[in-house]
Amino acid sequence: MLVITGDQPAALLGRGATGLYVPGQGLYVSREEALERLGPLPQQPCGAIGQCEFELFVSVPTLGPQRNDTRYEVTILGNSYRGILVSDRTRIPGLISISDIRDTVEALEAGRDPPLDWRESAHPLEELRDLDARLSDARAAQGPATVALTLALIVLVALALLTRSALLARCALFYPLAAITLALGASALHQVGPLITTVVVLAAVPLALVVAARVPLTLVIPVFLAAYGLVLALSPETNALMAIGPYPWSGSRFYGVNNQIETLLLGPALAAGVLLRGWRLVALALLSLVVVGASKTGADGGGILVLASGFAVLAALLHGRARAIPLALLGVVALGLAFVGVDALAGGSSHVTDAVSGGPRELFDMFRERAERSFSIVTSSVWQVAILAGGLVVLTSFATRKPRFPVVDAFLVAIAVSLIVNDSPTKVAGYGAIVCGALRAWAVSSERGRIESTT
Repeated sequence: MLVITGDQPAALLGRGATGLYVPGQGLYVSREEALERLGPLPQQPCGAIGQCEFELFVSVPTLGPQRNDTRYEVTILGNSYRGILVSDRTRIPGLISISDIRDTVEALEAGRDPPLDWRESAHPLEELRDLDARLSDARAAQGPATVALTLALIVLVALALLTRSALLARCALFYPLAAITLALGASALHQVGPLITTVVVLAAVPLALVVAARVPLTLVIPVFLAAYGLVLALSPETNALMAIGPYPWSGSRFYGVNNQIETLLLGPALAAGVLLRGWRLVALALLSLVVVGASKTGADGGGILVLASGFAVLAALLHGRARAIPLALLGVVALGLAFVGVDALAGGSSHVTDAVSGGPRELFDMFRERAERSFSIVTSSVWQVAILAGGLVVLTSFATRKPRFPVVDAFLVAIAVSLIVNDSPTKVAGYGAIVCGALRAWAVSSERGRIESTT
C-alpha cells in the first residue's frame, strides 16, 4: 500500500480500479485523521525485486485541519481489479467508505473475498469526475433546499391551522412527499444544484395543492411509499444525491432514509392509518416499516422503532385501549428485533443488521455513540440549541392542547421515541413540531367536517 499526499501519479490513471472516498466525518478532516482511520496497513511499495499480487494507492489530505469538502482517490492494481470501485457500504458506484480500504487489504492478504468490488467502465475517470461534481452540487444544494422546504412547510401549516381548511391541511401533509418526489426526479436527471433544487422544492407546493384537491390521502400515501421504496432499492444513488436525503459527502450516511425524511414521512403515514383502520392499517404499517427499515431500502434502524411505535399507539388509541400503550411499546422493541432478524435471514445487510447481530454489547455501544453524537450536535451552536428548545416547546403545546386526537398523540409518542433512539435531535424536534402542526390541523378539519356532515 502506498499513501500519496494530493493527486495520484499520472502513471496510475486508467489502470486497475479507481474510486473516491471521504477521509473523515464532520465539518473538518485532516491527514492525521485519515491515516488513523485507515489503520496500521502495510506501507511498502512493490519494486523490482518482485511483483506484488495487488497494489493499493491511497491519496490523503495535506497536513492540518481542512474543510471536509473534497473526495480523495484510491486505486487498486492487480487481483483482476479494473474499472471503478463499488461498495455495499455506500451503494454509490465509484464512492467507497474509508473503512472499505482497510478491510479490503486485510481480506486480500488473508485470501478472503474483499468488501470492495469493481464494475466495468468505458471511461472510469470521466465517470468519477461526474460523480465528484454531483456530490459537490448536492452538498451545495443541501442548505438552500432545506431552508426552502422548511419555510414552505411552516407557511402551509400556519395557514392550515389559522383557516382550519381541510384542503390546506392535506396539502401540508402532502407537501414533503411532493418535494421528495420532485427532488428525486431532478437527481435522476443529474440536475441538482442550489438554484434548481430550491426551485424544485418550491414547485412542490402547487403540486401538493393539486394532489390534495383531487386524490384521497388513503391512495397517495401507499402509492408514494411503494414508489419511494422502489427507488431506494433499485437506485440508491438517486436518493443519496437529491440534497434533502442522506449526506454521502460527509462520510457518515451514504444511502437510505435519514432522520429528516423519516420524520416527514411519519405524519402522513399515521394520518392515512387513521382512515384505513383494520387490516389495511396493518398493511400500511408493514409497508412503512419495509420502506424505512429494510436493508435494501431505507436501512434506518431508529426508523423501525419510531414508525412501529407510532402505529402501535395509534392502533391502541383507535380501539380505546390507552392503558395498553406501555405494553404496546414493549412489543415494539421485540417487533424491531424480529424485523431486523427476518431482514438478515432474507439476505439483507446494513449497519442495522450488523449492530443487531453483534449482540447486546454492540447495540449498547451503538446507542451510546448516538447519544454522544446527539449531545455534540445540540451543543455545537446556539442555533442548534434554539431549534431543539423551540421544537420541544411547540410539541409540548400540541401535547397539552384539547380536544385530543389519536393521530396527534401517536405522533407525539413516536417523536419521543425518535429523540431517544436517533442522533439528530434538532431535526427530529424541529420537523416534528412542524409536522405535528399539520396533523393537528388535519385532525381538527376532519373532525369539523364529520360534525357538519351530521347536522
